[in-house]
Amino acid sequence: MPKQTPSRLSPVVVALVATTLAWPLAAAPSDDANSTSEPPLVRAEKSLRELGNKAKDTASEITSYALSLIGVDYKFGGNTPEQGLDCSGLIRYVFQQATGMSLPRTARDQARVGDAVSIDKLQPGDLVFFNTRRFQFSHVGLYIGDNRFIHAPSSGGSVQVVSLENQYWQKAFNGARRVIKSLPELGLVMSAAEAAAPAMSLPSTLGSPTTALASAPPLDAEVAAAPAAAAPAAPTPKAKKAKRNAQAQ
Repeated sequence: MPKQTPSRLSPVVVALVATTLAWPLAAAPSDDANSTSEPPLVRAEKSLRELGNKAKDTASEITSYALSLIGVDYKFGGNTPEQGLDCSGLIRYVFQQATGMSLPRTARDQARVGDAVSIDKLQPGDLVFFNTRRFQFSHVGLYIGDNRFIHAPSSGGSVQVVSLENQYWQKAFNGARRVIKSLPELGLVMSAAEAAAPAMSLPSTLGSPTTALASAPPLDAEVAAAPAAAAPAAPTPKAKKAKRNAQAQ
């Protein structure tokens, strides 16, 4: 399988992180006291997780709706279950019904929508494309998880679930696209959040750490300030003579 290169954060996600971090704590909703005391990075992470949960719910709706169409007859050019569905017609119909999103009609045009994703990073709701008619993106299916996808195969067949591990589909695979955005990796989110976070500063009443250290007295200030004890003076010759006379008496 192709090696996955590190994914980039969507500009929308980066903007969400920056906006969340820049939002003053005082502007937080007053009906939730806990939310006003949360650090900016925590609030940014929560916002992104909510975004990711919505994306997962949408992907779940899409896959569930697609699975409800198992058994619908294949019909070249078909756009509804009543008419029958071809591969791109199935994808377009499912997205319209589950999300209201209108995708292009052909597999080749659908391959231009969303973001490219490698096969080892597939998530439910991703579109998977194959070369089945001697040109790229000539067939499309919907990934549903566990290395499986659902598709409308060909004339005489019906909507069904098949495995990506099948040798035929592995050889025919030539790309995948993510139409429904999901939560980026947390490491990338936190890196972006930390980069967008304003530098923390001390209150002006405390001054800078350098000023505070410079103005603080040394730990042994009292000892250093105390006068040193005077050393005893050396006896003079006169005093030595007087001492000897006193001892002789």
